[in-house]
Amino acid sequence: MIPKYFVLLCASFVLLCGCNLSKEIEHLEKLSWVAWRNNDSNFFRQFLAADHVEVGTGGSATKAEVAAGVANRASEVDNYGAQSYPPSQFVDSVPFLQGTIGGHGPYWFLIDTGANRSAIDQRLISELGLPTESETEIQGAGGTIRTKTVTIPQLQLGSVQVENLKPTVYDLSTSLSPKGDAIAGIIGFDVLQKSVVLFDFKLGRVTVSRTEKIRGASRGVVSIPFVLDNGIPKLTITLDDTPIDLRLDSGASFGPTSDTYLNITESELAALREREKGLMAIKYFSASGTGGNLTIPVFKAKKLTIAGLDLKSPFLIVQPRAGYFALPNAVGFIGLYTLRSWTEVLLDYPNQKLTLYR
Repeated sequence: MIPKYFVLLCASFVLLCGCNLSKEIEHLEKLSWVAWRNNDSNFFRQFLAADHVEVGTGGSATKAEVAAGVANRASEVDNYGAQSYPPSQFVDSVPFLQGTIGGHGPYWFLIDTGANRSAIDQRLISELGLPTESETEIQGAGGTIRTKTVTIPQLQLGSVQVENLKPTVYDLSTSLSPKGDAIAGIIGFDVLQKSVVLFDFKLGRVTVSRTEKIRGASRGVVSIPFVLDNGIPKLTITLDDTPIDLRLDSGASFGPTSDTYLNITESELAALREREKGLMAIKYFSASGTGGNLTIPVFKAKKLTIAGLDLKSPFLIVQPRAGYFALPNAVGFIGLYTLRSWTEVLLDYPNQKLTLYR
């Protein structure tokens, strides 16, 4: 029996100097898939370079081996397609993705799983001529502020389109952003709630989609269920062999480091100190958040266990009782910087699961 595979061609195309390079690359890729489907080995003998090496799940193959495999019908192509990825990147472990507003742009957006509501920069709202509407309150790490809202007729992020979005309006001019650019907005749960988000650290890529098929199967895969805490994913993991609830906040930034950091509340610290007497702060950080600036003590624990993997000697950043963290049911959080031991992180909102890939 000849095995049959559905093959999805995922190619990232780059436009250079307004030329048609992307269309030419796409055309050549499509020709190769048609030739494979038709078992046309001559195409690959002419198309592939003499030193071509192809690497897949079954190992590597030379040009001659690829052509022979096509000729011998080692596999069949039932279908193929092309997918273009909008530009994306990480800055201090924070994900950014380009998108459009009502066909205008592209603009950079910060993908923030720690925000239950999106925000758009007030300068951009003025440029687009969109009127602000009623006031609302935003509760952040530093406190609570009042701000206006606006209606965005259409927001496009890759294949995800949201209509009549009602984000808050905020001055984002000093927010973390890709080098040389300002961000147009912060994307929160109101946009992501029906989506799957892939954070690919290896490729430096961020993908927002309506389907989990944005990545394939891989080795070392483990999934963790989560619940939504006011629209923010909340996981149960283990700190020094004791379960702890933490939110996943991709909007939290941290520079390059080989150490493990997570943020906990004062209540969570008090519970830890009950079990580990003499635990003392070893340093202090300064940080900014919605509502103000903060001075934060840092402690050191023995290990953090996520999906069976022990991360040794994690640093604990303790959030002062301000804003959200003043609430009696507040919990700490991890950022994407906490998950850098994995190559990819897949956040599935509809099925409420976090999948980690080694």
